[in-house]
Amino acid sequence: MVSVRFVYAEEIGAWKPFATWGLAAASVSGSADTGACAGPCDFDETLFGFSLGLGTGYRINEKWSARAEVLYSEFNAPEFTNPVNVTSTGVDAVQLRFGASYTF
Repeated sequence: MVSVRFVYAEEIGAWKPFATWGLAAASVSGSADTGACAGPCDFDETLFGFSLGLGTGYRINEKWSARAEVLYSEFNAPEFTNPVNVTSTGVDAVQLRFGASYTF
C-alpha cells in the first residue's frame, strides 16, 4: 500500500498530535468460493481509494522522538475474473503504526 497524504499537526509541549488524509493505492489479490462463481473466480489488481488517520508524536529529548498512529484506508471494489453471481464490496484496511526517530 502506498499513500500520498496531507498532515495537520499542532505542537503542545512535548506532544505533537496530528490528523492526516489523502489518496491511497494497494496491490491486492484474492478469490471467492468456487460454489459462488461456478468456476474459478479471483482477482489480482491495484485498487485506489483514500486514507484517514490520527496520531501523535512525543519528543523524548532533543535527539529522540516516538510516534503512534492509526490509519484507516478504503479502496474501490475488485473486479473478479468470473463475475457470475459474485457481488463485491470495497476493501478496507486499518493499520496501527509505531515508530521512533533519532535526529543527528
